[in-house]
Amino acid sequence: MEFAVSALFVPEIVIANPERNRKALESTIRSCYETNKDIHIDLAVGPELSICEYQLSEEAEHFEKIRGFAERIPEGETSQLLMKLSKEYETHLVAGIPEIDKNGVYYNSAVITGPKGEHIGTCRQGRESWRFHFWATGYADEGQRNVFEIRSKKYGIIICAEILVDEVMSPTSELSDVVLVPASWYIEERLFEDNIKETARDYRVPLVIGNRGLGFYDGTEHRIYKKSLEGKYNEGELVKGRAAIVLPGKEPTIKERNIFFVER
Repeated sequence: MEFAVSALFVPEIVIANPERNRKALESTIRSCYETNKDIHIDLAVGPELSICEYQLSEEAEHFEKIRGFAERIPEGETSQLLMKLSKEYETHLVAGIPEIDKNGVYYNSAVITGPKGEHIGTCRQGRESWRFHFWATGYADEGQRNVFEIRSKKYGIIICAEILVDEVMSPTSELSDVVLVPASWYIEERLFEDNIKETARDYRVPLVIGNRGLGFYDGTEHRIYKKSLEGKYNEGELVKGRAAIVLPGKEPTIKERNIFFVER
């Protein structure tokens, strides 16, 4: 039985404009399915935090912006969009969303939707990631479900760099045929490529990584976040993310476009 899985590449996610970012996500998904009509893509993975900028700042004035974009799952606009597109293309979709629950707790989450337009599940990032998301106030429960069976195959979901956390990656990889990774992961020399290659090799599992390209934009010029915790966007160096697929023992496929592989 063949099963096609796509890593989505959203070319640009802009600052403080979730509506525009949501449209970019929709356009990326539609392009993936409309340009590959000869292949039934069973599942596609989008970026982490697909509707907003990635913010590492500890300062409230910065991370409160992210909280302002948080949505209830599955009632929020982004979940509803993914459910609609899943039904339209008879597929499964995964993408990252800043989540707020009924108690006002904020999570860095990913949602998975199915071909009947249903919400299948929500995966929240764990406590190990706190230093990257000061805006989040909640984390995954120890027993959260993050592995889903689709057409007799098991697919784990891990958000971005948590694939480097053994306490998360080890149990997920043991239960999964493929690990799906919604990411906001920038290409920095060979760090991205080496990390995903080593992870796929060490845990003996394929990785499908949906990602963003240019991550920050203020309407006039690109401002890319350089790894600091000051909440400042440094200008001058253009850094991009890319979609990626890596099979154990193989060189990663890393592209500035939607990519897919067919599993047999």
